[in-house]
Amino acid sequence: MVSLALIGFGNRAGKYASCLDGMAHIAAIVEPSDERRTYAIATCGFAPARCFSRFEDLLSSDIKVDAVIIASPDKTHYAYARECIRRGWPVLLEKPIASDPAECIELADLSARAGVPVTVCFELRYHPYFIKLKELVGTSGLGRLRSVNWTIDVGLNRMMHSFVRGMWGREKDCGPIALSKLCHDVDLLLWMLPGEPAEWHLKGERKFFRAENAPEGAAPRCLDCPLEKRCKYSAVDLYLRRREWIRNFIPLPGESVDEMLLRILRESDFGRCVFFSDNDVNDTQTITMTYPDGLKASIRMQCVRRNGSRKARFVFEEGEIDAGATAITVLRKDAAPEVYDFSGIVGSPLHAGADREMVREFVESVRTGKSTRSGISGALKSHIICTA
Repeated sequence: MVSLALIGFGNRAGKYASCLDGMAHIAAIVEPSDERRTYAIATCGFAPARCFSRFEDLLSSDIKVDAVIIASPDKTHYAYARECIRRGWPVLLEKPIASDPAECIELADLSARAGVPVTVCFELRYHPYFIKLKELVGTSGLGRLRSVNWTIDVGLNRMMHSFVRGMWGREKDCGPIALSKLCHDVDLLLWMLPGEPAEWHLKGERKFFRAENAPEGAAPRCLDCPLEKRCKYSAVDLYLRRREWIRNFIPLPGESVDEMLLRILRESDFGRCVFFSDNDVNDTQTITMTYPDGLKASIRMQCVRRNGSRKARFVFEEGEIDAGATAITVLRKDAAPEVYDFSGIVGSPLHAGADREMVREFVESVRTGKSTRSGISGALKSHIICTA
């Protein structure tokens, strides 16, 4: 059985661990947070002697490792992945590859020279919806593709939790939002469309989540704010009342959920007003890619709705493909629409099983040496574009 080490034990690592289904076992974890290591030991049955606070302690141990899953903070990916490749350990690497394009290129080159595969966690390549969309775009018979308009609504709750109050809100910690969020969308288009773009342009702004947009009388923390009960950006409402986006919060020993949430609202970044946080990443972003034949593919990110979604329109000479939130519709001239309905799986856990399939394919590649569909060489271009 394949022996894995987990580097980082946050939300994504926990989900990947849940996908193993007996295909591999976790030989060790590296997690600098005392709270998270204690949680891993208590909830996952990890032996304390196999839970390390420092990567160097794993390297100096006698634990056998066949491969590694890296799901640590973005800025740490490069150093961890580089050392794992040097040791001959295949890597399942949470996106982004790294926060700097030169580091991304170096890791891809090092992987190729050493013959040590790195699979980037572009799990949407494994999602049934996007697999079908890729198939339809490539075999539609609608003639030449003229344009692509792709819209991603991050969702207001995700935006506030991750990109305003959370760990992806500051470029110095994670890089630009074009990389930490939109590299998924750029990757999907590069994966679906033939050839590569000849040029690309990025434009973004932090327009809304700024101090000058705070309503009069707003307080720096939601617990102290007289406007809280009627504010749609309230952290008290999101976490304490609605109990949403709290999966990654960890209670202290003996602490109830309510006590944990009140502590987080009182003491942590997650209790801050969205207008008085120290976020500096864009809250609107556009990426335009131009292909040698004149095709333009544009991606527009917004965060105006409570729930997130992706939508796209592919315009061909002889028709269109509309990729909606839950269905794909092929529109041909003088023909009835062809509808492919995914409403039964969209929103289901683990990206409708895509996470599980990605982890399965990675473990199989460790066993057999077969390539995965999300190798680092194919994932590299999206990172170069998103860091332009």
